[in-house]
Amino acid sequence: MPLPALIVAAAVALLVAGLGAALWLRAGEAPEGEPGAIAAAEGDLEPISAGDSRPGASHPGPEEVDAASTGADEPVPKDSPTGGAAIEDEAPGDAGTILLLYDDLAVLAVAPDPAWGSPPIATERLGERRIVRERAVVDRLPPGLRGLASADLVVYDGDGEPCLTALRGVDLYSEAREVDEGRGEADDERGEAEERARSRRLIAKPLLLVAEQDQARVCPGVWARRADLPPARVFAREAPEADERAALEVELLALAAPEVAALAAQVGDDAAALAPRIVRFRERGGPRELYSVELGEAGDPCDEGERAGPLGFLAERVDGRLVRLAAPAAVGVEAIVDLDRNGDLALVVQSAGRWAIVGAGAKAGERGLAFEIPAPACTI
Repeated sequence: MPLPALIVAAAVALLVAGLGAALWLRAGEAPEGEPGAIAAAEGDLEPISAGDSRPGASHPGPEEVDAASTGADEPVPKDSPTGGAAIEDEAPGDAGTILLLYDDLAVLAVAPDPAWGSPPIATERLGERRIVRERAVVDRLPPGLRGLASADLVVYDGDGEPCLTALRGVDLYSEAREVDEGRGEADDERGEAEERARSRRLIAKPLLLVAEQDQARVCPGVWARRADLPPARVFAREAPEADERAALEVELLALAAPEVAALAAQVGDDAAALAPRIVRFRERGGPRELYSVELGEAGDPCDEGERAGPLGFLAERVDGRLVRLAAPAAVGVEAIVDLDRNGDLALVVQSAGRWAIVGAGAKAGERGLAFEIPAPACTI
C-alpha cells in the first residue's frame, strides 16, 4: 500500500478509537482495564453553582438558604385595620400575643441587647425619676420584634375596653429613682458631665425595649395585643355592692383560712392589714364571675423592720358558690384575660414597682415578661 494511503488509514483508525472512548465515557462506563476513566469524566462535567436549582445541584450553605431555595411559603400579610404594617416575622412564643404597657409605652422586651440602640441618648427628669432612652435600629432587632415595631395594636384597660392604635418608633429604655439633692452654681459644668455619665451608665444596661403609640391616637391601658390576632376573652372590673360586701368577705376569706390566720398572727392588731380588698371581674359577653382578694401591704422597701407580705388569691363563682382557683399568688391584679378562649387565665399584675404577666393562660415566653422599676436608694 502506498505511504499516503497508510497515513490516511492510520488517521481514520485513531479517529474511530477516539469516538468509541467518548461514547463509553458519556454512558458512564470505563473501558476495561482503565479504572480512573470515570473520575476523569466526572472532572470534565460542567460545574454547578451553589445556587443552581437543576437536578443534582449541590445544596447551598446555611447562609445562602432563602425562601426560594427552601421552597418555604412566603408570609402572607394580613389586612390592617389602620394601615399599619402586618406582622411578617414571628418570634418564638408568638410575639405580641400580649404586651404590658408602661406609661402608655408598649413593652416589647425586657433586658434588651444594648447593641440594638444607636446614639444619641435622651434624658428626662420627672421628679425623682431619671428616664433615659436611645433610639433602637429596627434592622438590628430579632425578626418577631422587628415586625412589632410598626404593628397595629388593640390596647385594653382594666375593664377590658379595647382601643385601636399603632406603634411608631422603638427605643431602648432605662429608668432609675433618684433623690435630687440639688447643685450649687459652682457645680454647673462638672454637674452636667456627671449627669451625662449617669445617663450613659444607665442606658448601657437597658431595662426595656419599648414602642411609642401613634401620637394621634394614644390609648391608655394596662395591656395590649396585636390587632391581627383573634380577640381574647376579657373581664370588666367592678366593686361589690355595699349590701353584699360583708357576706362576700366572710365567704371569700374562708377559702384562705390558714393564710389569713397566719397573716393575723404576724400583724397583730393592725386592722387595716386584715381588711380585704375585693374586686369582681365579670366576663364581658360571657358567664364567668371572678374575684381578686388581697390582704396586707407590700410595705416600704427601705423599712428595715420585718413586715408581713401581702396575701392574694383568685376565686370564681361556680354553680352559685365560690371556689378558690389554683392560680399563682395574685397581688395587684389589674386585668384578667383568656387569651386563647380556652378557659385558662392570664393575669396582668402591678405591685410594688413590679409589672408582670402570670397564670396558666400565658405562654411560657409571656410568663417571662416581667420587669421591676428600681426603687430609690434608701438613705439614712
